[in-house]
Amino acid sequence: MIPFSRVWRALRGRLLFVALVLGMLPAGAGAEGTIKLYQVTSGVLQLDKGWMTAMRDVGKLIKVPVAMYIIDHPRGLVVYDTGNNVAVSDGQCESYWGKLCQAFLPIQKREEVIDKWLEKFGYSTDDVKYVVLSHMHLDHAGNMEMFPNATHVVQKVEMKTAWLPERRSSEPLSIQPCFSKGRQERP
Repeated sequence: MIPFSRVWRALRGRLLFVALVLGMLPAGAGAEGTIKLYQVTSGVLQLDKGWMTAMRDVGKLIKVPVAMYIIDHPRGLVVYDTGNNVAVSDGQCESYWGKLCQAFLPIQKREEVIDKWLEKFGYSTDDVKYVVLSHMHLDHAGNMEMFPNATHVVQKVEMKTAWLPERRSSEPLSIQPCFSKGRQERP
């Protein structure tokens, strides 16, 4: 598993950028109230390390934490990334993601879904004013539909790719499973 400190270093700059873009940082320290930041998890995503390392160490399974952030700010509640879809919780991956689960296996309990985290801190999905998506991968934007009344913030290139994916070749996309039923296999 990737250490939390490494994940935090990678994401803290993005979170500061998001806060600046949204104009959320108060002019003076404490001038507009307290800002609270909660780092929560949507479980882990188990996958072949080769997918993350340009096919180096193919066949070695790793677990990558799926981080989400809740920011309570005087100007509105923000959710940064929404995690894996609720439908893949508690071992139900194949019913929602299908064969993709053979290559990318989400390990997520129902209580690790963003709506449940919000409830644990005293909020509801209706309280969320902004949903910021780092990118449109299914482990980052999986629950965006839980926030129909929020303003969604996403990079233009990510929306373009999500709506109009380019074909890289005339062949259909094929993902070779790196493991099956808990047994590690080489693709």
